[in-house]
Amino acid sequence: MRGGRTFFLITLLAVSIHAGFLPAQAGTEPSGAKDLVEQGLSKYQKGDYQAAIALFTQALSLDPRSLEACIGRGHAEEAIRDFAAAEQDYTRALAIAPTYVAAHVNRGDVKLQAGNSGGAAQGYDHALALDAICEEGMARAARGDLKYAVADFDQAIADVKLAALKHAADGAGSKGGN
Repeated sequence: MRGGRTFFLITLLAVSIHAGFLPAQAGTEPSGAKDLVEQGLSKYQKGDYQAAIALFTQALSLDPRSLEACIGRGHAEEAIRDFAAAEQDYTRALAIAPTYVAAHVNRGDVKLQAGNSGGAAQGYDHALALDAICEEGMARAARGDLKYAVADFDQAIADVKLAALKHAADGAGSKGGN
């Protein structure tokens, strides 16, 4: 389930860069940094995680407040299982955009993968507390994964059901209710 969500998030990040749909707190990137981020996303999508990390790092040297570079580098570090570095990048992203729900979920994911289920739960709960309607389903699904991993099956089922309902409602709304 994690791989599909990561692909979705990195694709969403790429679309967000092109469309300008990022949190208002995100910094305005110089065009060189934006180009490097786009190159990094391309390398990430091809599975060249080390090259992606290098490109995101270059982008951050040009624009230290690049939310896109922080998230992209975090995903690439997570892909090579460098969970401590990924957590640092997601934390950096939250310093730039504290209400960016995906960064809270991502940080929870790496904490869970590193064996810190308590820290993961806090991240997922914080994401849900932000009540970001467009991403609530993602946060619920992530918390459902966590609850399953710690054998809290009733809560896992409840969260996954709510995530599915949220996903279905979002899909119905985008298709005119059909």
